[in-house]
Amino acid sequence: MKTPTRFITELTAEQQAELQALMKTSPEQIRCRAQAILLSARRYSIDQIADIYEVDRDTVSLWLRAVHAK
Repeated sequence: MKTPTRFITELTAEQQAELQALMKTSPEQIRCRAQAILLSARRYSIDQIADIYEVDRDTVSLWLRAVHAK
């Protein structure tokens, strides 16, 4: 059975610019999370993002959930 996935809502141009700036100036952990959010906005699945960063899919879910909490 395929695991369902979710994506973040569409990002505004301002949000995308902020995430891209974080990727250039932040510590590695924050850069990874910013890129994961951008990838989700481009419709990469949680499993794909987890494979890219070699983390558990639950970790990626937490990263994305934090975006919706703001």
